[in-house]
Amino acid sequence: MNIRRAGIADLATIMEVEVACFDEERYSRDIVLFVLTDEEFATFLAEDGRAVGAVSVHVKGDDAHLVSIGVVPDHRCRGVGSALMGTAEREAVSRGARRMTLQVSILNVPAMNLYLHRGYRTKYLLEGYYGRGKDAFLMERAL
Repeated sequence: MNIRRAGIADLATIMEVEVACFDEERYSRDIVLFVLTDEEFATFLAEDGRAVGAVSVHVKGDDAHLVSIGVVPDHRCRGVGSALMGTAEREAVSRGARRMTLQVSILNVPAMNLYLHRGYRTKYLLEGYYGRGKDAFLMERAL
């Protein structure tokens, strides 16, 4: 598996990962395009013969925020998510961030386990974050 920085030429590929990984929570093409072109963001693709995952991080000052991370279903539980998280964290540190935050659905136990294993801690519940009755946790970790 190879992880590389994504650029505007990867828009269609990142949208394929979004479609494979997310339902209502999926980012629109316009939002992904913005993330790929704004210098406060960094996006990376994991490839294993094809795109198998993507991660985007926003860094401003001391703070970084995990915007999105997704691993296509047939490559989950193979270390792709952890590798993408490590890449996002290293990018954030290289830009001067001292902490990373993220939101995760309270129903996404595999993702929560990944984040907990990497040292993230739950700060509080975000009621209705993903829509009515779809709560999330805000999680945070010092980098």
